Amino acid sequence: MEGLLLTILMAVSIGFLLIFLLALSEKRKRCITSLFSEKKLTPEQFQKACTLIVEAMKLDIEEISNLEDQKLDIIAQNPTPFTGGKYLVHCLYVPSDRVIGSAEIIELSNMIIQDRLSKGIFMTTGKFTNEIGSIGELAPMEFIDGKKFMGLLEKHAPDYWVILS
Repeated sequence: MEGLLLTILMAVSIGFLLIFLLALSEKRKRCITSLFSEKKLTPEQFQKACTLIVEAMKLDIEEISNLEDQKLDIIAQNPTPFTGGKYLVHCLYVPSDRVIGSAEIIELSNMIIQDRLSKGIFMTTGKFTNEIGSIGELAPMEFIDGKKFMGLLEKHAPDYWVILS
């Protein structure tokens, strides 16, 4: 009887501990999301973060072009055999509720085709239009919106606030 009571007490204690750890994890995620939505990430920090993510994706940065305060283009080489090649990583800092339209996506696609690059990656702090699937023939591209961007940053550089400061 005492053994059963002890087992139940241990199970309940472990359950409360797991709930507490889950709550801490959720609080941290909400904190990161609120910091991002409050635009605590400056354009300069966003550009540094883009560079961090590109390096974390194991791409070799060849050239960085700072187009404006909110735009950054990174030419990177993917050294992986068969799937490698030159990539254009276009980084755009905008308010988190701004929707990136099809004109900007087509413009980037045309740049990729014109420069004969293997792939494009469009990273932004905003959102992409829902029309991406209906735009038509595009160059090979990946789209990383604000949520996905923060997820990649959290994954590859969990202490990014210290690194970017």
